[in-house]
Amino acid sequence: MTTPAQAPYPNRDSSATTTISPKGGRASTAGRGDENKFDIHIESPERSPLRKVAGPLLIVVILGAGYYAWRGYMGRPQAHPSEAASPTAANNSADFSIPAPSAAPAVSQADIQVVNGSVKIADSQVFAIELPPHAVRPHIHGEFHTVGSGSAVDLMLMDEQQHDDFVNHRPLDWMQGQEGAKSADVDWLLHPTAGDAQKYYLVFATSEHGGAATVKADFVVSLE
Repeated sequence: MTTPAQAPYPNRDSSATTTISPKGGRASTAGRGDENKFDIHIESPERSPLRKVAGPLLIVVILGAGYYAWRGYMGRPQAHPSEAASPTAANNSADFSIPAPSAAPAVSQADIQVVNGSVKIADSQVFAIELPPHAVRPHIHGEFHTVGSGSAVDLMLMDEQQHDDFVNHRPLDWMQGQEGAKSADVDWLLHPTAGDAQKYYLVFATSEHGGAATVKADFVVSLE
């Protein structure tokens, strides 16, 4: 006796139907028997509300940041060409200029008074003159005249070597001179000085050996 073949799922009704809710995201399959009923859950394809607004919100933030950056740039004070050249702008800017080479020190343009008054001469009288450095066009000028019945006078301008010869009674020479005069008005050029001072000597001497004289003298060295 043969046993008839049985279906693989004896309790399952082949006429069972499956329904899917269009909005709930829930699917169900039902047969005739309650024991064959089961649910299938399917996640909704719709995105969450936060993800829906995240993209547009990010775009708004980027545009807003760009706008305020532009406003800040446009609101910044712009330097005007005339203001850039003004003293105030120059004072506020850092100074990177290269200093110019140091020039020669300025020379005082005041005259140097050599002698002014009465001068008694017993054989000779010497007045030293020291020119400062960088004197461009120095010259000595002035006048003298004898007082009373004194001897005539020799007036001489000497440099350091000539003065040394004069003091030590060596053969004498001088740069400029006026011999045997009772009066004289002179204007003599001196050598320009470089970086060092230079000495000269204005010498009054009696023309007669052993003689004496008194003179009124006024001599000045001008540096230009």
